Amino acid sequence: MALALLLSACTLKDLDYPKAPYYSNGMPTNAEWFGTFDIEWTVDRQVVDTATLYADPQFWVSHFPTDYISQVLLDNGLQTAATAAPDYNLGYTCTGYSDNAVYFSVVSDRFSYPAATAGGNCTVRLHFAPGMAVAMYDRSTDAWAGVFPIDSIAVTDPATARRTLKVVAFDPQLTLAFHSTKRKK
Repeated sequence: MALALLLSACTLKDLDYPKAPYYSNGMPTNAEWFGTFDIEWTVDRQVVDTATLYADPQFWVSHFPTDYISQVLLDNGLQTAATAAPDYNLGYTCTGYSDNAVYFSVVSDRFSYPAATAGGNCTVRLHFAPGMAVAMYDRSTDAWAGVFPIDSIAVTDPATARRTLKVVAFDPQLTLAFHSTKRKK
């Protein structure tokens, strides 16, 4: 009987975050982290490109730093040039929050973009360390940050996806990161 009283006295405190209405599938219809943000892509703390981050029930960036990847990371015997800079739907899940931050895990473990070499068209595919691509929204500064640890980059012939033209592996992983510089809206 004492145990029953003890358990009935315990209640779960209603979490006060996020303070937003939700769709039936659990995704918020509006949250303080939603918006459009200018971001800088960095490698080894050096800015290599800028882009736009769109955060709403969809979460994507306007482009990855494909020029940097093609010109710097793959410049050992196979020069590539991006033929398009496609946006990238990050597909995130909220993994937790604290008083000052909301934490996300990025679902996709790779990113591909079309490119060209002297020999013709190719596809460049970045492989992220499984489960290690994460993002964070800092509530106190209204800013985003994220990391994409790159395990390897593969260049393949799109006509025969099995024909790999080049693979660059990183050990330790190369950390491609972003941080927002300002909220656009």
